[in-house]
Amino acid sequence: MGSYGEVWLARSALGSLRAVKVVYRKSFDHDRPYEREFGGLKQFEPLSHARESQVDIFHVGRNEAAGFFYYIMELADPAVPLSSDQSLINSDQSSVISNRSARLNTDHSSLMTDYSPRTLKHDLRTRGALPITERVQIALSLTRALEHLHSHGLVHRDIKPSNIIFVKGVPKLADIGLVTSVDATRSFVGTDGYIPPEGPGTAQGDLYSLGKVLYECATGKDRLEHAPRFQSTALSRTARRVAEFNEILTKACDADPRQRFQTAAAMRAEIDLLQAGESIKRKRTCGRRWKLAKNTCLVASVVILISASAVFAVRELNRNRPLSSNPEALKLYQQAVYMLNRFTLDGHLQAYTNLTEAVRLDPQFVDAYYMLFEVYFADGQLPPHNDTMANFRWVVDSLRALAPDSAQYHTANAWIKYKEWRFEEEIAELKLALRANPKFLRAHGFYGGIMLRARGDAETALREFRAAEQIDPRDSIIQMHLGTPYYFRREFVKAIEQYQKALVLEPRTSGPHGWIARAYEADQQYDKALAEYEADEKLTPGANPAGIETRYKRWRSALSEKGPRGMFQVMLDEWRRDWPDPYALARLWARLGNTNEVFVLLEKAYREHHGNMPELLLDDCWDPLRDDPRFKELLDRMGFSKVSPSRK
Repeated sequence: MGSYGEVWLARSALGSLRAVKVVYRKSFDHDRPYEREFGGLKQFEPLSHARESQVDIFHVGRNEAAGFFYYIMELADPAVPLSSDQSLINSDQSSVISNRSARLNTDHSSLMTDYSPRTLKHDLRTRGALPITERVQIALSLTRALEHLHSHGLVHRDIKPSNIIFVKGVPKLADIGLVTSVDATRSFVGTDGYIPPEGPGTAQGDLYSLGKVLYECATGKDRLEHAPRFQSTALSRTARRVAEFNEILTKACDADPRQRFQTAAAMRAEIDLLQAGESIKRKRTCGRRWKLAKNTCLVASVVILISASAVFAVRELNRNRPLSSNPEALKLYQQAVYMLNRFTLDGHLQAYTNLTEAVRLDPQFVDAYYMLFEVYFADGQLPPHNDTMANFRWVVDSLRALAPDSAQYHTANAWIKYKEWRFEEEIAELKLALRANPKFLRAHGFYGGIMLRARGDAETALREFRAAEQIDPRDSIIQMHLGTPYYFRREFVKAIEQYQKALVLEPRTSGPHGWIARAYEADQQYDKALAEYEADEKLTPGANPAGIETRYKRWRSALSEKGPRGMFQVMLDEWRRDWPDPYALARLWARLGNTNEVFVLLEKAYREHHGNMPELLLDDCWDPLRDDPRFKELLDRMGFSKVSPSRK
């Protein structure tokens, strides 16, 4: 029996096996819930064909005289066949991901008597906690299903393991009779332990329920049982990835709705990061504080200069007074600038709230629109699109409509070009921005960064960073990046001196430590590099100091006992196991001198449009490869082939 109905196994005249659910009016005390289930089905049926992650509905029928409706849907994969006759499918006989599934007997002349569906409940009961790879796949499929459902104003209301089936190995939400519109009259539907504290019937409630399901997948325990938090000690083969997955569970299941994922898209985005081998904790931290795309360990601490320059000197966006005819809008804007400069999540959210109200009060407020661009660096999973690049494009489109000749528009549009690897177009946009406003600080920062990366022009980069420094000499990030041209020239002593100036200005932030460490590493002062990288990681909010110390102790031992190559080999072994980022692994292989592995991984990073590929000219680890025809060909594809970097 399903919710208010029976689910039957059926075979069509052509031999296709299907599931048929029959819902009877007599199962309900009133007409309203019966009609609500039919209404939800009518809304869901057109959507069922659009996504692989949704259960496909093939036909819907209704018999008013007999008092029932029915629908035919795709059949779940079979679990291990049961021994007793069974033509009625019990929705509580569940099972999920296994490497092998039993096959259905498709002989048209035979009678099916031993089928039971494969649901997540069955797999958890028979297998216990699932491997991390399977958890991630389940999470991705179900968040995509909810994202699609919620985008059409529908909610599921009762997500639990027995309501998750597998069809051709793909996990899908079953019992779709529970689906209803968000604004429908709510009845208390759900299962104890999966229902959020505020009650079911909302999109956020679905995400809370999914978080509880994933918790059971991770621990093998019932959602009502308590299990300790995962520890990020990096001692086991999958400990880091498990800890990152736990970050998603913790946020999804937070008792405070304000602390949870606000949308399925936001939750899915973090799972995508995890699957790609990126650190969720680091992404959150960098997004909230610096927006520097840097890796967490020794040789992969690559900082995206362009994104950093987008948030420096927020307190002085422009020396000129922002142009708004509305005093209240101007006040909200000024408060937003202050809040964004606090580098906290609450500050970013308040800044976003203020700025959206400011542009509502004054739709012509160009500076407020541009400041929204800054906010999206801090947290891209905000409205209107809940997606970073989509939000960036929305701001650019708004600025183009309001002020197509402004420095704000050209600077924001330049960032889009950078993300698309259209570097010459980015340079052209930044020249237009500086022509429109020579004192627009971000344009100087962006221009210096791209001239260093795309053209290897350290002189121009240094000039632009100094121009930005003249606009705001107090900013620690611009002081930090004043050291980068020296790093590019391989003048590591000067680079370290400049990075240390940034550290004096803002000792609480991790960025300067990371750059100091990179310079020490490039200068082969590995003990000092390890100390700076360790300090960098420990300053990350939410860091596990004990786990970090254990890992760095292991690396120091390898350095002491086996030298630099031994240390890099230990790191490579750990990273290949726990964090298979192609660019970071290529850097390690470069340190070890294995060029064949380097180019295989760089090719993979290129195909994936890896965010660190624009670092090819800057990063010192590629210096031994610069005369290799394969490296030159890669530079050519990136658009860097005409560059002759000037180095000491």
